[in-house]
Amino acid sequence: MLANGKSVKRLKLLEKRLANLKRMASISAIVIVVLAAVLFQVYREWSFAREGRQRQIGAEVAYGTRAMQEGDLLKSLPSFAAALSLDRGNSDREKTHRLRLRAVLEQTPKLVQMRFGDKQVNEALFSPDGERILIIESFGEARVLDVTTGELIGNPFGPREGLAGGAWDPNGRWIATASYDGTACVWDPNTGERSLVLSHPDRVFSVAFSPDGSRIVTGCKDNIARIWKFGAGKEELELKRHTGPVLYATFSHDGRLVVTASRDSTAQIWNAADGKPIGPPLQHQGWVHSACFSPDDRKVVTASDDYKASVWE
Repeated sequence: MLANGKSVKRLKLLEKRLANLKRMASISAIVIVVLAAVLFQVYREWSFAREGRQRQIGAEVAYGTRAMQEGDLLKSLPSFAAALSLDRGNSDREKTHRLRLRAVLEQTPKLVQMRFGDKQVNEALFSPDGERILIIESFGEARVLDVTTGELIGNPFGPREGLAGGAWDPNGRWIATASYDGTACVWDPNTGERSLVLSHPDRVFSVAFSPDGSRIVTGCKDNIARIWKFGAGKEELELKRHTGPVLYATFSHDGRLVVTASRDSTAQIWNAADGKPIGPPLQHQGWVHSACFSPDDRKVVTASDDYKASVWE
């Protein structure tokens, strides 16, 4: 009887353990199923994210490549840089992106120097020898900088009222400025001293030397462009046809012609010897801000408010 009782107890204990094992197995199975579902969801989201990132990388590379093919190298750089950033961690792909960026950078202009000031810059012009830069500040001063160092050469100069433009003479010895105070002045860039004042009845918007440096042409708000004898500082000719302020005037490369640009929506070619207009006005649909001759002086290009750059023969 005692033996039978012990057997029954052992049987019940085994049954209880078996039940516990079944319960634990069920719980484990549920945990495994839940964990598998979570891991699957995580994998799927990771896979979607990876695919999305690869699509974005491909799109960035495509945008950059299209910009290169269109000739806009600078526009391609942000896209190629974004593709590199998205592909961080993959050394082989990173290498490809870096090679692509290098190929573009080798073909693009490089910013080697920048000057900060507190005035708007109207113009920046290289000297004829390419070793200096003339900076014309709006309502500021004219400054000459060394191209290599960026250091100021001499002292700033210019009239007290707003500067509109400037020009080097062909030898780089003199600088002419146009000003809202009604003057065009000639300066020694080394000393900042003024050597000549050309007085006008209104604001002067532009100034330029002739190719041989013997004459100066100015554009004025009074609708007239004027040609001056540099050495004597005397007015030689008045170029009259415009009905609006003359915003720009310059000589042809041989010095025989002058072209002017005006707020009357025209540009005009003139004979620099007698001041007479040559041909009819070049009509535009807005203010004409600048004009210049081609190297052979057979064409003129103009820029105007009608959103066009126009070439004329």
